[in-house]
Amino acid sequence: MTERLTPGSISQINASAAGVSVTGCNHCVQITATKILPDSSGNERYRVTVVDGRETMFCILSTSLSKMVINSEIIEGSVIQITSFTLNQNGTSK
Repeated sequence: MTERLTPGSISQINASAAGVSVTGCNHCVQITATKILPDSSGNERYRVTVVDGRETMFCILSTSLSKMVINSEIIEGSVIQITSFTLNQNGTSK
């Protein structure tokens, strides 16, 4: 994967319909911060701050990606490719 950010990706994600899963996209963004968010069942979820070169957004990673944070595969400064996402009703994506 090339390490070029995709400017405008966050605007495109935010323009998506809430509650609809989007697949087949190719948004390259950079992780600028991670934070553990324990849930009521004791599982750890992670909130990440991402930038696309123009805008910043907070995202909650799916639980299936938590292992990548724990294993330091996703760290601050990582450039990642978003290939699917779901925008929550309150306007945040996961």
